[in-house]
Amino acid sequence: MTDALRLPLRAGLNQQEITGVLGEPTGTDRFVPDRVTLVFRIGAAECYELSCTVHEEQGLIYLTMHPTPLPD
Repeated sequence: MTDALRLPLRAGLNQQEITGVLGEPTGTDRFVPDRVTLVFRIGAAECYELSCTVHEEQGLIYLTMHPTPLPD
């Protein structure tokens, strides 16, 4: 998925590496103590939201994307 969108992300990247590629997140969420989800808005004309969950030891472990705003 990331290759198709030309996003240079891969499993294991740490938070600093991700923000180095995507810039500062538009938001963050912490649901459990050992990981943080970074939320980014990507694109201009047809933007979408990309959420990257980063584990403190394993790095990037999960990502999701959806259009913004969400369709009705």
